[in-house]
Amino acid sequence: MYPDDRVLVGVINRKRDLLYAQQDHWYRIPAAKMPRGIYTEYIAFFLSGSAIYKKPSGIYYFARKRGVELVHRTDLLPKEPHHKNAKEIYYKIQFDEVLTKDPIVLNKTGRVISFIYTTWDRFINAEQIRDLYNKSDYYVDRIYHALLISEFARNVTGNQKRNKQVTMHNCESHAKRAKLLLQLTKILMVSIWMKQNQKIKS
Repeated sequence: MYPDDRVLVGVINRKRDLLYAQQDHWYRIPAAKMPRGIYTEYIAFFLSGSAIYKKPSGIYYFARKRGVELVHRTDLLPKEPHHKNAKEIYYKIQFDEVLTKDPIVLNKTGRVISFIYTTWDRFINAEQIRDLYNKSDYYVDRIYHALLISEFARNVTGNQKRNKQVTMHNCESHAKRAKLLLQLTKILMVSIWMKQNQKIKS
């Protein structure tokens, strides 16, 4: 689980479809809705209607994507051969065990939900749908904030006074600075990710 992992939020409004997700570990999306394909590490489920009877609509579950294939709707739902979309092509998204989202992501503003792409760090910390679109500095510029708050970054700053070769300001180009930042970030973000993921393990 990395902060930049992609999370695709889909809608389930029928109890039957929720059971398919929980028991058979698959979810369908019309191919026409995603003409560029399915690119995500996780799939999350916004429940409404009979899928969440007498409870507020929201994102209650998620799972790690395992694979995707193209199939006809009739192959997924053979008992509905006369459905208007029976011959249409769908993405069948397969995934691992369905996990409970804690806290639940509620739709307090009544926003119309279709499909939402967000990132893992936004998703795992979200309490409302609007949080999935969070554009605060931490999410927009993760590299800067990782360097700013980490003990490793403080150590590097101290070393800069003793050894000018360590400082990034001596890099010959923006490309070198960007490369160094990326290398540092991969190390620094591990501790941050572990703290965020404790929510799932607890």
